[in-house]
Amino acid sequence: MKIEKIAENKIRIILDSHDLEEKNIDLHTFMSDSIESQDLFYDMLDKAEKEVRL
Repeated sequence: MKIEKIAENKIRIILDSHDLEEKNIDLHTFMSDSIESQDLFYDMLDKAEKEVRL
């Protein structure tokens, strides 16, 4: 997972297949509105908050 600040109130998060595999999420599940994809989204936001000052 790569997190970068691109503007004062905007970040970019880049995931690769390895990131999805670590969370046992396939691409179809990630693209759906599933509990797993929501959990991954919140995990990404938590990590971004720690790494990047918003």
